Amino acid sequence: MRRVPKYPTLKNFWIVEHWQAPEKFGSPESWDRKTREWGEEGNIPQLGPYPSRGRYGLACVLQGADGKAIPLTETVLEDVIYAVVTKGQKKPTLAELKQAQADRQKAQEAYEREEIAEGVPAFRYNDFVTVG
Repeated sequence: MRRVPKYPTLKNFWIVEHWQAPEKFGSPESWDRKTREWGEEGNIPQLGPYPSRGRYGLACVLQGADGKAIPLTETVLEDVIYAVVTKGQKKPTLAELKQAQADRQKAQEAYEREEIAEGVPAFRYNDFVTVG
């Protein structure tokens, strides 16, 4: 077996990867079906064995628009981590956001109706004192 660089065209750059759980790749059976190729040589696994322990995937390369390497600093790393974490999260739809806002408004109105119904006097039983 010979050693082959994972990213041969990316030299002198910081490469940030993130771990992907095995579930992301489906079941071992589906992996086998999707990644094998039938050729003259027979049944050839194209992507290797099923990643039962997960695998690392490319998150980003620290390379500027001008093609030069971006130095790795704490701020850059924090930004990359934030981008990687939020990229995988489900973003709410407009309908979900509107529904959440409507739910908050209904809860606030219910609270206000309850306060009025209880008949709590102004200032919650504290004396009202005018100054001046």
